[in-house]
Amino acid sequence: MLKMLFRLLRRSSSQSSSYSKGKVHNVPMDQQVRSQGSGSNDDIIAGYKFHATLSLHTPLKYLEQDGVVKKDWTDEERDIPARYGCLIPQVIESLRLDIPNRKRASPIGPVNIDGGDLLPSLKRARAIIEAPFDARESLTVALNRCKEIQTLPAVGMGSNEYLLLIIEELSQKKIPHLNADHYMELSQQGLSSIDEILLLDQSALTRLKGIGPKKAAVILNIDKTM
Repeated sequence: MLKMLFRLLRRSSSQSSSYSKGKVHNVPMDQQVRSQGSGSNDDIIAGYKFHATLSLHTPLKYLEQDGVVKKDWTDEERDIPARYGCLIPQVIESLRLDIPNRKRASPIGPVNIDGGDLLPSLKRARAIIEAPFDARESLTVALNRCKEIQTLPAVGMGSNEYLLLIIEELSQKKIPHLNADHYMELSQQGLSSIDEILLLDQSALTRLKGIGPKKAAVILNIDKTM
């Protein structure tokens, strides 16, 4: 076993040396995994484990893959934005060290390596966010989904952040200067969609607390089709 560990360390050292000498430069993660592959390391690497980023920003399809180990990931499966997760080499069983109480990072602090109670909560929250909806009711839907997510165990964000994230994802638009209080006020005024907000004139926008002519001008000039 010690001999195999020594071989693994030598290989890692050799790869690091290659990187520092410029042999490998700015190679995307998926290409590194593919190049290292399952060829020369078959006797050491059992596969690659996907670790999702434990965040409310991470789409459900990536959260559901957390912990999956495969020997060969397809090109499509490897095409994962780095902000949503990464593939980690897994050594064969005989080389694994039994480390108790392993942890991983999260917005609420260290959690169990399997995601603990946070991962199921994130999955439920993302299922709520990604459910089908009527675009004509996007603001109303966002407010209702925010309330629903607030009933779940903490997922590392405040209620105002929930609402802004949900509005941005539902509408695919990020409106500068408007905060959660603005959206709730506009809803109380009878608006039910983000598109309706984008149709407001300067007079209506400047009636919102903290929105003056300059900020209103920025909102009025954003790309309505983005």
